Amino acid sequence: MTYTLVAYRFGQTNSHQYLVAQASCEQRALMLAEQARDERSGKYGVAVYEWVSEGELSLKAYFPSMAGEGAPRENSRTEHYLSLGHWLVDAVQWGHIRVADPDELLPNVKVDVEIPSWIEDAVRDTLTQAYYCELLEKYPVPVCEDPSQFRAHREAHKETYAVLWKDAQHAAEESIRERRAWGEKPGRMQRPDTDS
Repeated sequence: MTYTLVAYRFGQTNSHQYLVAQASCEQRALMLAEQARDERSGKYGVAVYEWVSEGELSLKAYFPSMAGEGAPRENSRTEHYLSLGHWLVDAVQWGHIRVADPDELLPNVKVDVEIPSWIEDAVRDTLTQAYYCELLEKYPVPVCEDPSQFRAHREAHKETYAVLWKDAQHAAEESIRERRAWGEKPGRMQRPDTDS
């Protein structure tokens, strides 16, 4: 059998997590999991998963964080925050949001919203950073043991990074323009019997 150990911050599967180790011996896996939990001062719960078949994991054991959870679980508050973030991005990109119609199964009621400029700026910034990260993947940064090496690399390539940032800003603005234009086309994302 193969065992995979994953650490979850305060046992939350939708929070920070990392692979601790893999082991072929159950006793070694359990020992490593407990050790990993203790080394992180109780901030991380460590799950020991057993590979029961190809691509299928089963929770074999769990060493809880100091929060005392019985097993890894999703933090519903984080999920609500993510949903809120999606709504904000949609509101900025589309110029409106769509919410569930209580009488229908489809989320299809269009609601025009006024977005404060500081939220719109924050969403634009976040979109720019997301595009920037995608662009950076094409320009790998060398592994630097010392922060001064990274600063030297960044200084030597600052013009490239500046161009990438401008490209990312352009991509973010273009995505907003395209979505607003697409959302304003007649018949887009609406049933014939709903608002126009």
